[in-house]
Amino acid sequence: ARIEAISTESFGPTAPATLRAVLGQLDAGRILSDYPSNEKLARRALEDLPWDGQLQTADRIHAAASLVGNLGGQARYEEAIELGLRWVDVDRADDAETAKHMVDLNNKLATCLASAGRFADAAVRLEATLEEYGESEVMGHEIGRELLGNLSVLWSQMGRVEESLEAGERAVALAVRAKGSRHPETLGLRVGLASAGFAKWQRLAFEKQPTAAEVAEEVLQSMDDLIEDARYTYGEAHQILLQALNTKGLLLGGTGRPSEAVPVLRAALAMGSELHGDDHPISLQIALNLGQYLLEAGDAEGGLEAFQRVCSVVTASGATDQPAAVAFHNKGYALFQLERYGEAELELLEAHRRFEELFSPEHLRARHTAGALADLYEAWESRPDAAEEAKRWRALAGPGMEREGERNPEGETGR
Repeated sequence: ARIEAISTESFGPTAPATLRAVLGQLDAGRILSDYPSNEKLARRALEDLPWDGQLQTADRIHAAASLVGNLGGQARYEEAIELGLRWVDVDRADDAETAKHMVDLNNKLATCLASAGRFADAAVRLEATLEEYGESEVMGHEIGRELLGNLSVLWSQMGRVEESLEAGERAVALAVRAKGSRHPETLGLRVGLASAGFAKWQRLAFEKQPTAAEVAEEVLQSMDDLIEDARYTYGEAHQILLQALNTKGLLLGGTGRPSEAVPVLRAALAMGSELHGDDHPISLQIALNLGQYLLEAGDAEGGLEAFQRVCSVVTASGATDQPAAVAFHNKGYALFQLERYGEAELELLEAHRRFEELFSPEHLRARHTAGALADLYEAWESRPDAAEEAKRWRALAGPGMEREGERNPEGETGR
């Protein structure tokens, strides 16, 4: 900002030094996440300043990438996507500086596409970018490593686990070589790689593959190493440490060790509340995970408390998404375990209504809740119409719906 003021006074508002000072402020503002001020700067750089050949196309792509990232950071995804798509195909020079900013723009555009639910479009965007720049010197830059890390996460979410692991391992190796294993950039890539490993274990466990246990132990060891390094770098509270603890807790619970998972998830929940507040989606996701494994550890009262916490927040906020429905199902199931049948019925009926509205009566989640209601009525001997209700709900559930608490689908991925 000082350079801009001096250059403006000495050389005028369109001098190269003045314009580059604006771009410098964009980079600093991005690090500070000062979205309102940075949006104003980015729009000024991209739309208001005279681009008459004093700055190259690379600088304009730089400004466009900053604005796309800024709009995405404010959850204004459609605006960001429209702007990004206008700039990714612009005529440009074939030089290292342009390549760096173009990869940065595609990274930010893909992040907005994924955040808007367009995962396939995001993957296509990043795959095309990797094909164009994968062998260039930009891959040795932080932006190139970010490209690999983003692809790793996307491929993991799309079930392309082996490709996800390969991209994640390459990104981590490049980051360790450039920055060391405890640098913030490296830690962020390592937590993404651990999540890909978690997804691989999930697939193997679902397929009942004998290698699932070995993969689980490898991922647990990587999580322990990551947690130790994150504490060294950040202390006792940071988003990366929070992600690592949540994923470790999910893996412990998923491998039949709920009693070990509970203290890990309690620590994650306390950290999530400290970093984001009790009603943040991340805190609520962890509370669902904790409640699930409290139930599996035989602590139905503790599970009920965790699920009640989530239900209170989603009721107050009016949330109608899938995790909200899961919270009501799990609360009902915990009440069922405690033989509080009347209360359990109300929660499970609410969960079933929400799943029907979100999906359909035939959807697996709606059928699962119907099965839980059938189990409830079969156990509720004092209710006069229990047998009739149990038969009706069992027919809606269909085969294979045994008693089991519903997990938060987002929490299972460790994201």
